[in-house]
Amino acid sequence: MVSLKSYHQRLVYLITYSRADIAKFPTKQQFADAVLEAWKSCGITISHWVVSIEGHAVTDSNDDMNMYYYHMALKLARRGGWLQVRWFLDETYAIQVHFSDNHNTYYSAYKYVTKEDNECLHSEQHPDLSSPPKTEQALASKKRKARENNSTHQRKARKEKCLTVYNVSQLILAKKITTRLQLVCLAVEQNREGKSALAEFIANKNNKVDEALEVAKEFSEAEAKFLRSRKSRIELLQEAKEGNCCEGWDGAWPETALKALRNNCISVEAFCTALYIALKKGRGKYQNIFIHGPANSGKTFILSPLKIIYHTFCNPATGTFAWQGAEEAEKVH
Repeated sequence: MVSLKSYHQRLVYLITYSRADIAKFPTKQQFADAVLEAWKSCGITISHWVVSIEGHAVTDSNDDMNMYYYHMALKLARRGGWLQVRWFLDETYAIQVHFSDNHNTYYSAYKYVTKEDNECLHSEQHPDLSSPPKTEQALASKKRKARENNSTHQRKARKEKCLTVYNVSQLILAKKITTRLQLVCLAVEQNREGKSALAEFIANKNNKVDEALEVAKEFSEAEAKFLRSRKSRIELLQEAKEGNCCEGWDGAWPETALKALRNNCISVEAFCTALYIALKKGRGKYQNIFIHGPANSGKTFILSPLKIIYHTFCNPATGTFAWQGAEEAEKVH
């Protein structure tokens, strides 16, 4: 790694502590605290940082052992020089760290730090710079390229591949994103740190963003929808019976419903039997329920729980498309 000149002032730094004294800094947090203390002594605040530890085989000793290296990427709130930080760490902790000049953006330094350690330590409120989960094909390709690179003396820098709809959908699932705005905010946050892949996907494939959100939603709901489709309407009703009462009623809905039936001179047994047959047999001749009456007589109220239990179709409009979507509903209300 190329060392920075003493007069250089930057926003992003990559710090390496080679052959770390594990007795002095047994954890990544303790090493991070020492570096944060050093920058604080210079009056400079760190916006965010990440620390990793790597094991390196010892090649200049007969001992069968590993030496450990700490790597830390950090971004400052304002530009600052590094020389005083190095002096502080040397005088206070008797360690010498290396400041490299290989990374111009925080994301570039972040990738270097996190390339080996799967349990890197991040600062609080660290920007989300993680990538979509790797597929089996991607992992196999990475291993193949690694073997090819091992036979090459010099590794050439490669531009990150463009994201696909599948990549973005996996990222949406991993981050539990539900809206386009949340995805754009994530892209802005990553782009600010030098990771532009998601921002480029949104800008260059704008019409694919909603598709990625829909694919992610379909993936997240598929198993639950399939399991639900295997159950009858009566089984769904029985499951609801074991659950909690409708929100806001605190167990008072059955008593209120019985009172509404009595006030309208409707037999509870006849109503329940008719509703049970309609739910069990579904739509068909002589299997439907028609409720009529004056305003505020409880017509909507008496069936309102069914709209919570089932995926219902409810469209009072008239016209050519009034029944559009009814074929996919579990119950027509």
